[in-house]
Amino acid sequence: MVFFRELGQNSRDAKADTISIETWTQGPLLRMEFSDNGMGMSFEHAKSYLFRLYASSKEMDNTSAGKFGVGFWSVLLAKPAWIEVHSRTRQSEWAVGLKGDLSSWKSLQCSR
Repeated sequence: MVFFRELGQNSRDAKADTISIETWTQGPLLRMEFSDNGMGMSFEHAKSYLFRLYASSKEMDNTSAGKFGVGFWSVLLAKPAWIEVHSRTRQSEWAVGLKGDLSSWKSLQCSR
């Protein structure tokens, strides 16, 4: 479950002061939700950094915990069937769903 630490570092770097982790079962599936009240990110920022392995916008920030661009991708260690990312900033909101093997994705309505 190292990805909880990695996602927590991302939350810290996004200036979150509240992090929530919820787990529940849905039939045979274990569902996990990780959320925070950080500053969010635009979809363009996510395409440039979050969804690119080893890409980081925090390389020059000495206060940042994450500078290596692997935090989000550590979720793949849990071999999820489905991943959703929802984000909202003051200017925009967006969400995407990804198959766990990253073979496809689809746009979703943001629930944040």
